[in-house]
Amino acid sequence: NTGVIIPAMIDAMTLDKDAGVRRFAAQALGWKGAEAQIAIPALKEAIQKDKDGEVRMLAIDAVRAISGDTSALVPILLAALKDRDSAVRLTAENHLTDMGKPIASLLQAALKSEKDGQTIQAIQRILKQIGAN
Repeated sequence: NTGVIIPAMIDAMTLDKDAGVRRFAAQALGWKGAEAQIAIPALKEAIQKDKDGEVRMLAIDAVRAISGDTSALVPILLAALKDRDSAVRLTAENHLTDMGKPIASLLQAALKSEKDGQTIQAIQRILKQIGAN
């Protein structure tokens, strides 16, 4: 029953002390796709706060698999470009690149207000890769 499973996965991802359990829960939420919309706030929090870089990467993957709303997804991925773990930053960058030209205006707007040099470079790389620089 999805009504029980998804909240249980959210609890496992947010409350379990074992990073392996949190990783599996984040990944499993992504497998549920749009069915797991209610998990997006918890996934966003995991992206921002989980101590384990792999949990943060899998949460990024899950948000992308779940969310069809580009305007809601782009800010989450842009924030992840500032992650302390380079693999997490690369995961966010790859997802933004995969989203292509439809997000160019959102990236250009973010670029105007961004102060972090590393994030600016990432956004510029993405814009170049999608042919919108």
